[in-house]
Amino acid sequence: MQIVGDNVFKNANIAPAQVEYFDIYSCFPIAVRLACEEMRLPLDIENDSPRLTVTGGLPFHGGPGNNYVTHSLVAMVELVRNNAGTFGLVTGNGGVLSKHAATIISTEPYTTTHGDKTWSRADCKADLDKSRKDFPNVECVNNPGDTKGIIKNYTITYKAGSVPVSVLAIGELVKGERFVAVCEEKNTVQKFHQYPDAFVGVSVDINTQKMHPKRDIYRSTFNLSSSSNL
Repeated sequence: MQIVGDNVFKNANIAPAQVEYFDIYSCFPIAVRLACEEMRLPLDIENDSPRLTVTGGLPFHGGPGNNYVTHSLVAMVELVRNNAGTFGLVTGNGGVLSKHAATIISTEPYTTTHGDKTWSRADCKADLDKSRKDFPNVECVNNPGDTKGIIKNYTITYKAGSVPVSVLAIGELVKGERFVAVCEEKNTVQKFHQYPDAFVGVSVDINTQKMHPKRDIYRSTFNLSSSSNL
């Protein structure tokens, strides 16, 4: 996402602060937040939610799978036509935030921002190859067994009334493999709810159970290790 953001602004030869209108693909809140952060949008834009869409956002447009970006592009074209000289950024994503697209739209002619330069599409391949080398895929173990791990990220699930129900964590085992585990122990879940930013890097005890007698289906649960002091 950062590579796409860097290249779309580089190709348009403008800075994020020069963009007046935004439509950040909004399948889920995290997609919007990550796009703002990775594309280095000004903080005042990120914190001003109504400015992040020109359609009202994907949740109010029928949800995923509704040809949304076609509509956000059309809405942005109409907006910049009515506000000549301004710039609008439209983004899209797919997969599990693993495929990204972005474009900047304006009534300004190419020569205004690029002079006599001939148009050419930015080549992201070198940046992508470097990113893949710097951040290689890490195997997620289906059956980590009973062991210890370190939390790298997590999310809390809630039921009606904002009552925390469980914590789903992604973490790292001793040998560097990834694990996914859930915690439903009430007191522990409550701690995550009370201190939502305190548990990245914390040690946990993992317990794994086989869930099907004939298939390799496992369920891992975790609880805070005694050494975590939390």
